[in-house]
Amino acid sequence: MPVASKGQRSLAEISKPAANSVMGKLLASAAGLKPSKHVITLVDGNEIEFYLSPMTAGQRRRAREAAGTDDASAVALQLLIAKAQDANGNRLFTQGMAHDLEEEILEEDLVALQLEIFRPVEAPGASMKSTSAGDEETA
Repeated sequence: MPVASKGQRSLAEISKPAANSVMGKLLASAAGLKPSKHVITLVDGNEIEFYLSPMTAGQRRRAREAAGTDDASAVALQLLIAKAQDANGNRLFTQGMAHDLEEEILEEDLVALQLEIFRPVEAPGASMKSTSAGDEETA
């Protein structure tokens, strides 16, 4: 990497936004967000616990591209596959499971999972608990 001469800023310094700039504040805010715990109750009464990190515009765009359509259900399915993870950060679903998620899972349960992706980011330490019927409570 070239060394900047005295009085000049390096490329890394130029491209890094100042912490007090708007972009710097946005980046700091995003960096502090960790995956949050979500619990849904399935139609049969069983609970599923999973984690989601906050969504970025780029992730939404890539999901739309993967879906090959602007259909909200198809995009939400791609987001679920890309973002749902267990407590250790391992993905819960793969692209190979997309067909089974659409064809073998009760729509009400799938929609309950998908809706969690779009919930507003909660304060650190908070988690949302909801049922597939749409009831929710702060845990």
